Amino acid sequence: MKNRKDELVANLEEVRGRISEAASRAGRSPDEITLIAVSKTMPVADILALWEVGQRDFGENYVQEWRDKVDELPDSIRWHYIGGLQSNKAKYLANRVTLIHSIDSKSAVKELIKRSEVAPEILVQVNTGNDEAKGGIEPDAALEFVTQASEIGARVRGFMTIPPFDREAIPYFREMKGLFDSARKEMPELDILSMGMTSDFETAIELGATHIRVGTAIFGKRG
Repeated sequence: MKNRKDELVANLEEVRGRISEAASRAGRSPDEITLIAVSKTMPVADILALWEVGQRDFGENYVQEWRDKVDELPDSIRWHYIGGLQSNKAKYLANRVTLIHSIDSKSAVKELIKRSEVAPEILVQVNTGNDEAKGGIEPDAALEFVTQASEIGARVRGFMTIPPFDREAIPYFREMKGLFDSARKEMPELDILSMGMTSDFETAIELGATHIRVGTAIFGKRG
């Protein structure tokens, strides 16, 4: 019987293999894809097990949970904050998180800038499915929001989206890729498109994702 570490490492290698296959189908290099292991609700020991075999990018959804873990883990981890961000929580992430994927309010951007020693790196979350249950800027307003966030001092790297869970993801990924490509014509510095999770990351890669957020396929089902 596999122990927990062996199970995690095997899962990680399987996901990496699937990334390579999806990239190959799309005529891309797997090196273009950043795998973010979504470690919300998972213990420090699980994160360390994956760090020991070279996984460096991890994602967390809740500020307090991340704060409880971060000081027990290596500084070489690149943390991605992927949950909804209230402006009053931004001060805890400033200067300590590599990339914030879920920006959809000017107040959060302003608070991050105020608390950061260098321009915070962010993604603008786009609500491609017009899903009231999810955060995000409406697609028609996304480019204006990027411009405004950049003008006040954020380093906008690109976009993030989460398609509606009860619908086929492909049209939403295509819409997001179209928006990303259009934005890059005016802002070539945009270089990140974060989309795809356990259920659809291969499709996301084939449709242009640069960053995927995978939890269950690596850590198993959460309790």
